[in-house]
Amino acid sequence: MFSIPSRASYDVSIINIEGNDKSFIFETHNNKKFTVDESVPSPLDTRNIAIPYPVSDLNRVLVHAALINAGYAGKDVHINTGLPVSHYYKPSTEINQTLVEQKKANLMHPVRCGIDGSLPVANIIANEVCSEGVAAYVDQLLDADGNTTEQYEEMYNSVVGVVDIGGHTTDCAVLLPKMVINMTRSGSSEVGVLNLYDGIKTAVAAKFGINSSSITKRQIESALNTGKIMISRQAIDVSDIVNTEKTRLFDQIIMAINEVIGTDEDIEKLIFVGGGSIVFEDYLRDHYKSIIIPEHPEFANARGMMKLVKYIPKSN
Repeated sequence: MFSIPSRASYDVSIINIEGNDKSFIFETHNNKKFTVDESVPSPLDTRNIAIPYPVSDLNRVLVHAALINAGYAGKDVHINTGLPVSHYYKPSTEINQTLVEQKKANLMHPVRCGIDGSLPVANIIANEVCSEGVAAYVDQLLDADGNTTEQYEEMYNSVVGVVDIGGHTTDCAVLLPKMVINMTRSGSSEVGVLNLYDGIKTAVAAKFGINSSSITKRQIESALNTGKIMISRQAIDVSDIVNTEKTRLFDQIIMAINEVIGTDEDIEKLIFVGGGSIVFEDYLRDHYKSIIIPEHPEFANARGMMKLVKYIPKSN
């Protein structure tokens, strides 16, 4: 398992001076160029692009970048991608088939790779779309070979809450016994880990009198991982800012969960997944009793999507 940062900028914004690798440069069918790399300056914010991210050129380019990094360049692939619960389902509880089909169609548009478009990309021969919270639930039911897990019977016959704290959203899904989704207690909130990045950036800029636009994601990640940030070649302790902003955002996430799920007293299994469950693990374990955070929770949805495609494709 591996992940790549969802970072891209318009046009060709960086050059690799160590070799001829131009596999981070992409061009779409409508002649838009993107550079995909964790080091791109001023990466596009997927929350603020003009077209909804799931059906955008940016989404398609990032999917292809991930497939190339996974070793699928030039190969036929069958993929499964996800939508937040509130996007996958309509308020009427029906699957939002229009958005699902738009997302699938978007990924089928051609993408060229390299300066001259000559580098191979994956050939997407089929793609499915599922609900992200439900995928994480399926990950708990089946192992990588499609066999039922040790907790399958208990999980399958329990009231299960799944909370996916992602970058953009916090997705909640409550599943009743026998994989029935309680739509009245499932949905998405526009709060996620990227809000923490925003909060740290704003607070650092205010405290040290610098322009927030000059603070990069690399610097913010350093602050989160080490409690220190490099400013003008000086390592500065910002752990107090990080802790304050984490507490502030955690309170918002709990409010968002409560608004969707309500009380958790009747939920027999409560699962937290997504990158945010790593960032806030200590907070979550202090706030809730007896929660489940699976190994590598940031990959729970991806694992579940793979299992849905391979073993129960008709259930999503």
